[in-house]
Amino acid sequence: MSTAVSFHKVNYSGLLNGFSCEIKSGSCTLITTEREDESFVLAALMTGMKLPESGSITISGRITAESSPDELSQLRSRLGVVPPGGGLVSNLKAWENIFLPFLYHRGEPAEADEESVDACLKDLGYTSKKMALPAHLTLYEKRVVAFARATLMKPDIMIYCNIFDKMTPAQQMGLSQAAAEYHSENAARTSIFLASTTDVPIGGGFDALIPIHGQ
Repeated sequence: MSTAVSFHKVNYSGLLNGFSCEIKSGSCTLITTEREDESFVLAALMTGMKLPESGSITISGRITAESSPDELSQLRSRLGVVPPGGGLVSNLKAWENIFLPFLYHRGEPAEADEESVDACLKDLGYTSKKMALPAHLTLYEKRVVAFARATLMKPDIMIYCNIFDKMTPAQQMGLSQAAAEYHSENAARTSIFLASTTDVPIGGGFDALIPIHGQ
């Protein structure tokens, strides 16, 4: 089994101190942090938005600190991220937010792509207007939009950042089932959950549990 993500003796801003781990392709892994902001930094390191102070981070065989801006952009197009607050562009409508990365990397979506997004929103109980601005969405709806945006690109690596915090059990179950279904569609697909607790509602559990503190 190949390695999807690896950290090798990574140091970053007092958060990571010689941190090393390997996440296998096709696995479902939980990485535990102490707080949401730590999870957010870890996601930024895995996407190359932040670079380690020392050590190396390798994503799909590419070392982030040794990659050019264009290479990092291409790498991010193959990663899916669901940030805790959705990470939506505030002046774009929900529908526009979903298709923004697709338009940038692949061009105009086909009718089948739009139907797939419609089905995703419906399945996850999204009830706001598709042309609503992010400020008018609930936290759950922002995460649903972020999930639809990420999975539309069909990435082989999905990073979920504290997505079950401040959710009702029903909302947690909806996102959990959607994430599990997406993971199961491809044997090589890797799912990484960042959370500040080990009590994460993923059916079937995790292939690996990695704490960033106290290794």
